[in-house]
Amino acid sequence: MTLPSHHAESDAMRFVVARYEKDADSPDSVTDLSTVDVNAVSAMLGVPGAELTDVYPLEKPHRSELQRLTRVDLDLDHYEYFLEVLAD
Repeated sequence: MTLPSHHAESDAMRFVVARYEKDADSPDSVTDLSTVDVNAVSAMLGVPGAELTDVYPLEKPHRSELQRLTRVDLDLDHYEYFLEVLAD
């Protein structure tokens, strides 16, 4: 018996942006990006959607696209930002 294929990656993952003060070990804020489509995140990071399984540093090249998608502004002078992929 063959089960139908199911692409669960977009259904089972969500994204957050964690903001850390420079040299801190834990985030001082976390922003839920559950309304952002996996394809938009994939395009911004240059990683295929099916391979989004990790934590990705957000840097200057990501700033304008992230702000367009989420209205989150990156203050890279004072903080470090990471996009985290969470499985539901």
